[in-house]
Amino acid sequence: MSGIVASRGPMDVSESERMLSRLAHRGIDGERGVTISNNWIGSRWTDNDIAPAQPMTSNDGDLHMVADGEIYNYQSLLDTIDAADVESSIESVLPLYAEHGVDAFRQLDGPFSLVIVDDKGHMTVARDPLGISPLYWYRDGDRVMFASELGAFNAEAIGDAQSFPPGHAWTSEDGLSRFVEPMSPNCEEQPTQGRESLLADIRNELVSSVESQMMDDTDVAAFLSGGLDSSLIAAIAQNWMRERGKKLKTFAVGLDGSPDILA
Repeated sequence: MSGIVASRGPMDVSESERMLSRLAHRGIDGERGVTISNNWIGSRWTDNDIAPAQPMTSNDGDLHMVADGEIYNYQSLLDTIDAADVESSIESVLPLYAEHGVDAFRQLDGPFSLVIVDDKGHMTVARDPLGISPLYWYRDGDRVMFASELGAFNAEAIGDAQSFPPGHAWTSEDGLSRFVEPMSPNCEEQPTQGRESLLADIRNELVSSVESQMMDDTDVAAFLSGGLDSSLIAAIAQNWMRERGKKLKTFAVGLDGSPDILA
């Protein structure tokens, strides 16, 4: 988890820095902000393999990014382009964006909110299709501000700040646009398969989804409530871990004797 703040247009750098300081709980190990043309981008981060020091800069030095999230399919995406020295999943967005522009976002599997600024001062902002990674924005004339949490904004801006729409990208040149639909256009079609075939497809999709998120570059654990959903996820994850000689860590939270703890 990281905390990001960005500003474009007439700015007060000290205001942006104060916004970032309000996100200290999202990153206890590092804090940095930079001014690029009429943009300011900053981040709070925790030192680990999926949250490198920020802002991140592309190998050619032309792109600068602050981001919160992780990309599960980054290795397969990097295999399609000429990219080197990428040490974390979220860092992979930079070479992908350099290659494909805004179209790169539709290829990403995982939660993300990010801001990219190039050396010419152009800004691009994007959020994952389901809105798993939080992002808010505030627009006031020629000024646009972004932050990971609503509480980062000054008191006078909170009332007008809005959730940045999932599955959308905003650029300083073209404004807001959707880069992916949240569901398949065929999602309302009636299935023609039999019950057993449908159940098999659901099982395969669920197993594939969980396994795709068992990242090798960080520890994975499961939060258990005793319910069917968390138990299924944990069972699939444990099978994946067992095949690699590991054991899944699990956690539960509740009062003594509460249903969650008993389950």
